[in-house]
Amino acid sequence: MRALLTAFGPFAGRAVNQSQSVLELALRRLPAGWRAELLPVDLVWVRSLAAQRVGQSDLRIWLALGEAGEDGEARLELHARNHYDLRSDAESAAGEALQGELIAGAAGMLDCDLASEGLATQMRARGHALRLSEDAGAHCCNALLYCALHAAAARRPPPVIGFLHLPRRAAEAPEQARLVLDLLAALDTRTPV
Repeated sequence: MRALLTAFGPFAGRAVNQSQSVLELALRRLPAGWRAELLPVDLVWVRSLAAQRVGQSDLRIWLALGEAGEDGEARLELHARNHYDLRSDAESAAGEALQGELIAGAAGMLDCDLASEGLATQMRARGHALRLSEDAGAHCCNALLYCALHAAAARRPPPVIGFLHLPRRAAEAPEQARLVLDLLAALDTRTPV
């Protein structure tokens, strides 16, 4: 597996996650070399999975998708923070404390090397509404990105890891899938799979 595209399944009582819908649409035209995976919204599982996937020596690129609120544009995350707060979604904490550090004693913030103004500009030139974001939140999206970046720091060369938040608007899933596919194509030229 040289390139990985992931999305999250349903949570908070909803039947579907926007990122799941987009992943299902993108699967129809996934470029060669890319594998897709649907992840549970479960903090314990997310922590374990991030280290496991990054530990696979052939992984070169990982683009993770997650659901954002209903407003705004799709967002490429610039950073992940070493914290989580699941007080509003105790089920996703999977028995862990409802808030705290993701990795005890680790850096407070890690930078994401995938998100860049150049990549965002390239996507906007293709007609996509996309912005860079300074805040990946405090839910499992941020947890996945932080834990993956933390694990990647131990690899040489480290895989390129990024996170794209998609607004929760069901009618826009086809356009969001086109954005994802255009991102994958752009990433393939930067980091050949």
